[in-house]
Amino acid sequence: MNEIIAHLTSFPRAVGAWRQRRTASPGWTAAVAVILAVVAMPIATVVLLALAPTDNIWPHLVANVL
Repeated sequence: MNEIIAHLTSFPRAVGAWRQRRTASPGWTAAVAVILAVVAMPIATVVLLALAPTDNIWPHLVANVL
């Protein structure tokens, strides 16, 4: 039981040491940003359409998008 407690108390130090050693490549950061933008575009479009409705847009959104 003491071994488990000792392991759990040393875990935050181990994570901190790992975070200091790791380096993030700018290429990976750019790739993640592009993927995030592609995934977020449809969601943002639906939100913008819902917040700036034209003539009775809700039936169209419910029937075709949602």
